[in-house]
Amino acid sequence: MKRIIKNPYWGNDEKTQVMCEFHYEDGSAQIAAVTDTEEGNPDWKEIFNNFTSQQIDELTDGALAEAREEHEKKKQMQRDEVERMKVDALFQAKLDAFDIDMIKNSKNRELKSKIRKAKTLIEVTAFASALITLEHEK
Repeated sequence: MKRIIKNPYWGNDEKTQVMCEFHYEDGSAQIAAVTDTEEGNPDWKEIFNNFTSQQIDELTDGALAEAREEHEKKKQMQRDEVERMKVDALFQAKLDAFDIDMIKNSKNRELKSKIRKAKTLIEVTAFASALITLEHEK
């Protein structure tokens, strides 16, 4: 079946392996790792009949840049997920604090406001503890 070789890039630093895509007439595609052999690999010859080493260098640079960009996107998504989890935990801590009857029924608007405006779990805990302590002293 006839095929077209696309997107070749170096598979190793020694430039003895080329990664590429074989696109077939039926629409299927396959990723291949091609190396030269003592007998002469026809795929290797076909790659270098259609692409120069410089073109493969450029495609390799592009593939590496794309891989780095994808890696950075994943890292950013992970950081965003961690941040979202922190925000969710903070919100839940505030809800939990106001589920405590002593806090819910307190008339101390200042500390209740500080619990609502807290930016960290420690602040929620500290203000809730302070409010409970003050309520116990009454």
